[in-house]
Amino acid sequence: MLTTFVVNSLGDGAVDPFLTVADGQLTLREAITALREGVSVGDAQYDPMDLLAEADRIEFDPSLAGGTISLVAGELVAGRAGRGALTIDGTGITIDARRASRVMTVDPSDSMAIVGLTLANGDAAGVGQATGDGGGLFVNETGGTLTLGDVEIVNGAAINGGGLFNAGSRVRLFNSTVRNSVADGTNGSGGGIHSADGTLVLGNTLVTENVANRSGGGVEIAGGVAFIAGGEIAGNLAGPDGSASPGNGGGLHTGDGVRLTVDAGRFTGNTAAAEGGGIWLGGGGLVLLRNGTLLSGNTALGDEPQQGGGGLYNTGSRLSIRGGQILDNSAPGDNGSGGGVLSQAALIDLTDTTVARNTAAISGGGVEIAGGTAYFIGSRLGVGSSPMMTGENVAMAGGGLHIGSANSTVVIDAGSVRGNRATRDGGGVWIGEGSRLVLRNNVLLTENTAEGDQLGEGGGAIYNAGGRLDMFTGRLLDNAAPNAAGSGGAVLSEDGLVVLANVTIDDNEAARAGGGIEIVDGTMYLIRNSLGGGVNGIGNRATGAATTPGNGGGLHVSGAATVVVDGGTVRNNDAASEGGGLWNQAGSTMVLRNNVQVTANTARGADADNGGGGLFNNGGRLVVFGGRIANNVATGAAGSGGGIFSTGGSLELANVTIARNSAPRAGGGIEIVDGLAYLASVQLGGPSSTDANQATGGSMAAPGNGGGLHVSGTARVTVDGGTVRNNRAAGQGGGLWNQRNSQMIVRNQAFVSDNAALGEGGGIYNRGGLTVQNAVVRDNAADTAGDGRVPDPSDMTPPISEIFAGGGIFTTLQAFSGITNSTLAGNTVGTGEIANEFAGPGQTVVFS
Repeated sequence: MLTTFVVNSLGDGAVDPFLTVADGQLTLREAITALREGVSVGDAQYDPMDLLAEADRIEFDPSLAGGTISLVAGELVAGRAGRGALTIDGTGITIDARRASRVMTVDPSDSMAIVGLTLANGDAAGVGQATGDGGGLFVNETGGTLTLGDVEIVNGAAINGGGLFNAGSRVRLFNSTVRNSVADGTNGSGGGIHSADGTLVLGNTLVTENVANRSGGGVEIAGGVAFIAGGEIAGNLAGPDGSASPGNGGGLHTGDGVRLTVDAGRFTGNTAAAEGGGIWLGGGGLVLLRNGTLLSGNTALGDEPQQGGGGLYNTGSRLSIRGGQILDNSAPGDNGSGGGVLSQAALIDLTDTTVARNTAAISGGGVEIAGGTAYFIGSRLGVGSSPMMTGENVAMAGGGLHIGSANSTVVIDAGSVRGNRATRDGGGVWIGEGSRLVLRNNVLLTENTAEGDQLGEGGGAIYNAGGRLDMFTGRLLDNAAPNAAGSGGAVLSEDGLVVLANVTIDDNEAARAGGGIEIVDGTMYLIRNSLGGGVNGIGNRATGAATTPGNGGGLHVSGAATVVVDGGTVRNNDAASEGGGLWNQAGSTMVLRNNVQVTANTARGADADNGGGGLFNNGGRLVVFGGRIANNVATGAAGSGGGIFSTGGSLELANVTIARNSAPRAGGGIEIVDGLAYLASVQLGGPSSTDANQATGGSMAAPGNGGGLHVSGTARVTVDGGTVRNNRAAGQGGGLWNQRNSQMIVRNQAFVSDNAALGEGGGIYNRGGLTVQNAVVRDNAADTAGDGRVPDPSDMTPPISEIFAGGGIFTTLQAFSGITNSTLAGNTVGTGEIANEFAGPGQTVVFS
């Protein structure tokens, strides 16, 4: 059995089930009352047997299409007196409450549907309203289901749920609209829809231009479960000017423990006075956004620290975004964070999601992680630039991603961080003290920029303020810290621990230092990386600026750090001043081990204390075990140390090949000013003339001394075994050159051979303390003729009468410590060969 009432009147008036009589005019109120009470009311003749029916129906006569029912007797209360379904099909009909009452209350004891109606101008603060909630529609907590299809709820007002309030039933809206409604209570929530509990389903539904004083300008889900499929939540506002409440969740706001699924939904152009312009999520919930869900053009205006989340704010829900788009959102408040997403103390993952063109005033232009754990899987933070669009996320710190609180952990698995910009630090990513970032499976960080121009600012791709950074395979390409004192074109690490393994770091640049990497304090491990290499033919660059030198083309250490380079290459990097490849500071330790290749790097500094084409050690500890330092150059007018320049501290080299390096002034292979240097089994030069380290000379400022190694200051240098071979000097000391007040020891089968100088000392030139023990000095050549009895005016204090000069060794006798158990043979001066014999106490030496 089925009861169907066909409404034929747009009239309204109070009805009494026992007094209202039939007059041929069936009103909606009569039909609703008859079905709710289970009795006949006026023209709505109810059959008592209808209690057994599975469904009842209210329709409207087609002649009423486009008409309006103006309520004069207060709200309508709809439901069914028994079990079974009720459908109200009012296509084209408007019910206007005239702001005098709510439009309708529904008691869906079983199943109820409303189709095609427009519910307009409801006000739950009207006469006789008990709850003050649900201006357009109030759904009681009955456990039943209410379905709205092609329904429009407009211009509603209530304390909560200006358009619709669900007290705890199952409410479904399909192809419907909720607009221009307001939750105007002091703590009013859900300008368009408020679901206190139960289930809310929005299918292809538009919620737009609604306002709430406290939260959920468009939708408030205070409890229960919600599903959103398609549709759009757009242009809503939480927290209008003058509101006493915070204003969270401009588009949608959830309470604690809510389960929410959004499938291909759109959240656009919503505004929150404080947090979560598009979406605000409470704690303990379970939230899934999937299949192209879009958050775009939303704004969170909060000025306080940790306010923001222009697109989405999460304060503790388990959030998963899969295949999402988070675009053009902003957190512009004075301390606004998380232009796209701000997540606090939560577990979230973004899979195959694009986060681009978002902005924040302070941090996390794309995403801010403030505690908890986040996974980015195959996602894109920024999309770079193209003729069609610019995809940068922008903030003062952490343009793409900011990890701001201790104990945060972020994993980026595949995907990219591209084209983001920070006006100060961390163009791509910023890592806070005590937090951790893991990048794995070939993550690409490229085209990111940090615009900071002060000392300690920069990190084009990554800035680490003292956390832990792990990167396993991946690429850091074409990032920049280009301004004034900006450092760390790809990475700037202030402290903490950094581990990079199997990573390509290339074509990055910084103005002050660390074209590729800048580390201040802490520990860094570089394992089998390519630092430089010239993907675009130019490697990493420390470019220099008006007030900054441009040191450490590949890597620069500023403070007291430990850096271990384990395997890999340092290649094709460029420094405007010092350390084309690597630059190490006093108080720091840098270790290269397991066959590191330092090749084809350039230092362009023009002064005598500039250079170090491959490595520059500014008084720290530099240790190299194995590997090759080759084809590096110091090109400045008085540049020194083509391969290595060490100003002090200690230099320890073992089983290293240093070949084909060059410098104009001195130390084609190595320049040492002060400190200690120990070369064990080092090949300085090589078996072929093409392996030569060269001090090329060319000016008064660049005499070209010490083709293999040059000592400028007060140092102690030990050459223990190994070879010094086929090196060239335009001036003195083709192989080795030792300065006054320095000590040089050549011992233990050290082989000094085939070196050449255009001045004195083809093999060794010595003005300090020289000891040769168990060594071979042979087949070296000096072009300057002499017979060993020419006074040296520069060594006249105290006066001496002769020097010992030759193609193998040139030394002042005053400083000469002796030669023990060594062979000098085949060395030449000029065009002839000089044979001399010299024997000191306890020494037997043969010169030929």
